[in-house]
Amino acid sequence: MSYLYEPARISAASLPLIFRNSRTTTAEAEYLICDIYVSQGKRATFRKPWFSSAADFLFDIDAQSVVARNIAPYTYEKSTIFGLLGVKELYSSTDVFAEYYIVTTLEVRGSDGYLQSVSGSGETSSTLYALPAVRGIDSISMNAYYSPSAGGDFKFLTTGPATQQVGTQESFYISWLSRGTNAAQLLFYNAGGTQVGSAVIATADSVNDERLNSLSIGPANLTGTGSLVILDGSLPTSFSNIAYYTYSAGTWAGSAYTRKSDLRRLDIVPRCGWAQRVYWMGTLGGCEQYTFQGQIVKKQQDTGAVGEVAPRWNVSLTPPTPTHARGLVKTENEGELRMEIRESIPTEYGDWLRTLRKSPEVYLDDAGKYRAVVTAPGATNYEEGRQALTEFEVTLITGRETSQEL
Repeated sequence: MSYLYEPARISAASLPLIFRNSRTTTAEAEYLICDIYVSQGKRATFRKPWFSSAADFLFDIDAQSVVARNIAPYTYEKSTIFGLLGVKELYSSTDVFAEYYIVTTLEVRGSDGYLQSVSGSGETSSTLYALPAVRGIDSISMNAYYSPSAGGDFKFLTTGPATQQVGTQESFYISWLSRGTNAAQLLFYNAGGTQVGSAVIATADSVNDERLNSLSIGPANLTGTGSLVILDGSLPTSFSNIAYYTYSAGTWAGSAYTRKSDLRRLDIVPRCGWAQRVYWMGTLGGCEQYTFQGQIVKKQQDTGAVGEVAPRWNVSLTPPTPTHARGLVKTENEGELRMEIRESIPTEYGDWLRTLRKSPEVYLDDAGKYRAVVTAPGATNYEEGRQALTEFEVTLITGRETSQEL
């Protein structure tokens, strides 16, 4: 008959994506045959029994597990929210933003006692969208990140404090749901707060497109290779006289830019030689980044089994067992390379940086290339009452080495 309830137009794939389908029939209804389509392909087919038959037969279908399995992150490839380091580019991150819908067909018990599908009973839901966002039950809606539904300025999927820091040799990436926008704006300022440049960047979509845009806007990106379509102004060729700059997303109409998103700021800061820049997938499916400059200790943690064996014995030698003969052995050798990081962070950074510890996808910037790492399980403080700074700790497992067996 119809879909009484459907998920929101854009939803987090970490939560149930439930459709309620109502069917009117005089036959003995048994099941709905449910086909779930994700990114234009059929990904699952299953039967769903009715749960109520008061006036009509009602069926609830949850597409969450199927949708979540078919969007990034994946174990075998890097998500497209992580752009090329040192390259300026705009890209649509389709792997972390999937369209989906369901088709249901009524199945009844025939007079012969067999199940049979009812011809012409197929019903197709609306086309909806999901991304790998993690939402609590107290804030399940994505409306704050979606321009058509936002009460004010919508938010970026790249989260963190409104003002962040970036070095002149570092990359920076932003992601946002682009419906209602077709451009992004950068405004550049010197140390005195005077604007010294601006650029409006085309985002290659109309205001009606459902997309997840990712854009590289770090100093290393903007002065690096690659290209962007500039609608107004120009990009800097050097950051020597730029102290900070702001970024936003909005609309470009003829000759005017209108901001639709919140306004974020990047401060240009010097970096220490031992600093480690880390990129990770945040809780909203966008790219997050931070440079650690606190105490960084690189360690090797070994595992193995130590045993004792009788060495070879030759009575014609003096001594009968040479000093290099094995008596102690170690097998099943494995070395785990770890990077232990301790960083004093301000209170407003704690709730953001803790998402690094539970992220499914983490990378180190290793000489301009991504190196996949994981965070070791454990616990850390991320906020302390009556303290301006909190000692934040995280251990990155950067590699494993297995020795040859004896």
